[in-house]
Amino acid sequence: MTARVIHPLLFQGTLLNQHGNAVKDARIQLWQTDPDGNYLHPNPRATVNSSPDPDHASVVSNFQYFGTDATDPSGNFEFLSYRPGIYPNRPYSHFHFMVWLGSDPGVGFAGNGQEGPALVTQFYFKDESPPFPDELQLEVMEVNAGLYNYGSYVNGTIVVDDDALGESTLFTSNVPLLQTSPAQPKGPFYPAPDFFSVDNDLTTVADDAGETAHTVVNSSAAAPFSAIDALAISGMHSYLLSFLFFWIMGT
Repeated sequence: MTARVIHPLLFQGTLLNQHGNAVKDARIQLWQTDPDGNYLHPNPRATVNSSPDPDHASVVSNFQYFGTDATDPSGNFEFLSYRPGIYPNRPYSHFHFMVWLGSDPGVGFAGNGQEGPALVTQFYFKDESPPFPDELQLEVMEVNAGLYNYGSYVNGTIVVDDDALGESTLFTSNVPLLQTSPAQPKGPFYPAPDFFSVDNDLTTVADDAGETAHTVVNSSAAAPFSAIDALAISGMHSYLLSFLFFWIMGT
């Protein structure tokens, strides 16, 4: 019997602050289970499915389990991976994320001047009807795997408090435009090794020592108009309302 082909999944994300502005140069860490629902971790509870699916053998043998990417000037980041498998204690597929702000990996700040990660959270899949906030649910979009190096993609937005709201001005307010993304537990299987230098392609294991995160190829062609674009429009909307108010008062 021919093994079933498992196509990679592309996670396209954007990191914003509470004003809806892009947050650049942040480090985004992702870790997850393989398609059989197992983590790569010394904790014996990390490997719970002792009978892996034979169709997953070629994927799992070359799977990276975790990676890191840096946000670009538009706040964008990407990971090429596979849909995580489930395990008995967590019957929903999920990605773990940790967001680090600042220029030094692992020495970021959490907002309000506190050191540490700015946010720890998880993303789930909408088609599994998970009992978690809508902001953390991903909608899977299928694409032609023959045209791209993946068979589906998801868009996720992370909002953090980067301590950049500042004082109110004529055209801005210190009232947040966006709510920060809901925090989720880190869980017991945060990767044991330091993986800030490990890249963002989890579909293959390579010698990542000394590497920096790279951009996954062939991704932009599949990106639709998303909530990110709508947030940018919202920021301009606030500016225009202020302009019209003062123009009317002056006429």
